[in-house]
Amino acid sequence: FGSALLFTSLVRIGGGRTGKWVVTARSHGASSNSDMTEGLLQGSEQKSVHSVDPIVGLGITLQGIVFGSLIGAALGQRQVVVPLWGWVPFGIGATTETVIDGRWVAGGVLMGTLSSAVVLLWMRMKSNPVE
Repeated sequence: FGSALLFTSLVRIGGGRTGKWVVTARSHGASSNSDMTEGLLQGSEQKSVHSVDPIVGLGITLQGIVFGSLIGAALGQRQVVVPLWGWVPFGIGATTETVIDGRWVAGGVLMGTLSSAVVLLWMRMKSNPVE
């Protein structure tokens, strides 16, 4: 869940939609010399960037890789029954182990990287509309 929140924050920062701060008036007069009814960031409109910041792009790519590897690990899990000492018959003393297929993890990493590249391209196209 934390990774999803971080990914959303990175996309919002990269797209320039960071919102604005609003300070509400208090019941007691904490600061009478300043107007507290306006937002603190009134002058910050949605910025028009020509490219995505490389640090934000790196963060989005790494988040895509993490998501992809976790999904690949979840899809590549399977249960294997290991016999006791490798030869005891009839399943006596056998244990069950969870094995993760590395091909699924590698495929998930690839899909996560490709999906983050699509998000970065979408952010770039959104920030530079074709006229």
